[in-house]
Amino acid sequence: MYKYDFGLSFAGEDREYPEKLARLLKDEHVRVFYDREEEADLWGQDLYQGFQKVYGQECRFFIPFVSANYIVKRWPRHELKQAQARDFKSNVEYILPLRLDDTELPGINDTTAYIDLRDRSIEDVAQLCLGKLVRDSAIRQLFIFLRENNPASIKLLDSRPATLLIRVATSKASSFERIFAQIAPQVCRCTDHHNTFINGGYGPAGCIPSVDAEPHTTFFLILSENFYAEIMI
Repeated sequence: MYKYDFGLSFAGEDREYPEKLARLLKDEHVRVFYDREEEADLWGQDLYQGFQKVYGQECRFFIPFVSANYIVKRWPRHELKQAQARDFKSNVEYILPLRLDDTELPGINDTTAYIDLRDRSIEDVAQLCLGKLVRDSAIRQLFIFLRENNPASIKLLDSRPATLLIRVATSKASSFERIFAQIAPQVCRCTDHHNTFINGGYGPAGCIPSVDAEPHTTFFLILSENFYAEIMI
């Protein structure tokens, strides 16, 4: 499971663009590595090794803001090097370049698709980022709900289980059901749910806990291969 959905890499002179993208994505509950919002964690660290881990292991996607400033700065070059090493081992696109000028990114094929920020807005890019995570908006809502309320379930999705039994606070059960009402049953179904309360416990054996210790409803989810085709885990 990745710590971040997107890692942003840029030259300091171009900060206005990643700063706005980070804010837009965080408003959508997307996990973004943006240096100014990680200052407490980075304080005192060996940044060379820290960025090696972030951009080489912890991000699902790497977004470089490519410019003349970017390719001459040491830190962006280091971040790009880690991303390229990761990209070499990946079977899906990892590097998603954004162009600020006509500068070519070293080591990236000429056939790689760029998004040019001279004719696309940051808002457009934010929507494209959401599309990289989940192609279906209702499934995105489900993913966000599980990540915030049943984080253990997100880790289990890495192994692509056919079913999940999860515990949802009863106060949130109607919201959960509304999400499922928008999802085609051949993609994901929700069945056999009932109210339980076991001393604020975690529900039946094998039930994935909620972050809420209150009366809860258990839901049995049936996940098809189509579900995993719609969401990138």
